[in-house]
Amino acid sequence: MTDEAAIACELTAEAAEVPAPAWRKWVRPAAVGASVLVGLLLVLVADVLARRGAPSPEALFWIGLTTMFAPAVAALMSRSMSRREALSIVVVVAFGLYCVKLLHAPTAFTAYDELLHYRTLDDLTQTGRLFTHNPLLPVSPYYPGLEIVTSMLMNATGLSAFAAARVVIGVARLLMTLSLFLFFERLAPSPQAAALGALLYAGEPTYLFFDSQFAYESLAVPLAVFCLFLLDRALSEEGRDRHLLELLALGAGLAVVVTHHVTWFVLTSALLVWTALALALRLRRKEPIPGHGWVAPLLAVAGAAWMLMVARVTIGYLGPHIVSSFREILSLIAREGGGRKLFQTTSGNMAPLLERLVGIGSQGIIVSIIPFALYGLWKGRKRDALLLFLVLGTLSYPAVTLLRLTWHGGEIARRAAAFLFVPLAIALAFGVERIRAMAARLRPEIVLVPALAVVFAGGVIAGTAPPERLPRPYEAGSWQASVADQGAAAAEWARTVLGPGNRIAADSVNTVLLGSYGRQRVVTSDDDVSTCELFLETPFGDHHRQILGRGDVRYMLVDRRIAGAIPAAGYFYQKWERDVIYYGSTVPTATLEQLDGVTGASRVFDSGDIQLYDVGGPAK
Repeated sequence: MTDEAAIACELTAEAAEVPAPAWRKWVRPAAVGASVLVGLLLVLVADVLARRGAPSPEALFWIGLTTMFAPAVAALMSRSMSRREALSIVVVVAFGLYCVKLLHAPTAFTAYDELLHYRTLDDLTQTGRLFTHNPLLPVSPYYPGLEIVTSMLMNATGLSAFAAARVVIGVARLLMTLSLFLFFERLAPSPQAAALGALLYAGEPTYLFFDSQFAYESLAVPLAVFCLFLLDRALSEEGRDRHLLELLALGAGLAVVVTHHVTWFVLTSALLVWTALALALRLRRKEPIPGHGWVAPLLAVAGAAWMLMVARVTIGYLGPHIVSSFREILSLIAREGGGRKLFQTTSGNMAPLLERLVGIGSQGIIVSIIPFALYGLWKGRKRDALLLFLVLGTLSYPAVTLLRLTWHGGEIARRAAAFLFVPLAIALAFGVERIRAMAARLRPEIVLVPALAVVFAGGVIAGTAPPERLPRPYEAGSWQASVADQGAAAAEWARTVLGPGNRIAADSVNTVLLGSYGRQRVVTSDDDVSTCELFLETPFGDHHRQILGRGDVRYMLVDRRIAGAIPAAGYFYQKWERDVIYYGSTVPTATLEQLDGVTGASRVFDSGDIQLYDVGGPAK
């Protein structure tokens, strides 16, 4: 070799050793961030058009979501990505998807569950006491973890209830994302696979909207996943460090106990199964037990004690739902009931054909990947209790999905997905890795990226009906579209002028507004009062007076926008109203005007569409 050639070789070697510029490590996260911003802009435009009643803004909404999700999946398919890049990408997408909910309702609570929990928060901030009665959701005050954290932030910063709630849920979403990534990182073969698993969790049906709202599950599920991560991390530590992590996990679990009943039950059941598997394996070989075997039983005892000693109302709240679900399943098996039609709302509206195809396709893709996922898990991990735990959780998802064939079971399946998607998401990431390894020469990413985008879209479709994904102009008898400024203003007026705690009867939407923003002691179905008869039966007579007396009703709110409207939810006052009173396709105007001719009834508020009557005279 000549001297010139030797020098050239040395220069080439030195050039190869020069590290890549630091800015290159942020190219892919920056590109994903840009795609998230573009996607959010498209969603914003779709929201604005939907509020103005423009035709068919749904296409922009779906293009925006796809623009946020698909580029991130494609980026995580890279083999040369650092841990920091992978984590940055999944955090950026998680925050962007949370912003979809913020854009949907940027100034006030509009979702049904949010208004229920706002009442508990408002009671806590106004009275400074826990466990005050919430007529809208009696179980809520007995699981006040979310409201306690939010009120503390309000007191510390001076933020409004709405702003503080959005910050708390945003931090909970960050905790969820980080916990998923760190938990999956201990299982997955690479940081990219861990990030992909955390990203695929966004395909869980309640992720985009339901678990982004101000409700107890939105905080409890992240705390539960954080607990799982801490217990798994503790298994790799010894001595003082392990005990400290276990105590932190216990603290997270106890926070779940006082935040959400269902999440506590699922978390405790999962930990008991994991502990039992570890104990069974310990008989054959040395196997570390999560939490030294005492965390899961202690959480079970703590949650049961809380329910029996503090929150006994929970038993009566959850019991009927569980019993009804099992009855529907048995009837379906025995072919005695028609079951529930998929992709159909309670009012009978059917989802568009394309949405039905995507929804079914997403489940087909999940089921198709599961065999590769299980094989990847089995090949990629040692045979331990956590592996068996993940396999059981993954296999449970298709079985629980069958509950969607029943009405009550469908709601249970939708809620259960928030928990079952944790093992399913990491399993899918393993499955994707296995498929890529088996078909490396065929560039399977070309198929995998759109397939995983379909899984994400299918989750959104399964979790929210078409009318709920975009804000809309006011529409009577439709939950979020019926929550408008005029109803909220009437509730605020009642709170300011009449004072809180009055017995008021109203239609279902205004009942929630009066009970939350108005802090009134509204009349609900729990009061054994047939409000549908009170408003819809004509003419006003002795039967009405009996209802007023039985319910101790002082005021009646009449929303005249109901007249002539067809309820999108299927009812205006109570779900069974058409079984009690047949009023045709819609409520006649004369029915809503009958209080004007009742002796002793006086109109105390009138906004044009909404009137509030003092019926203390007729009730006597």
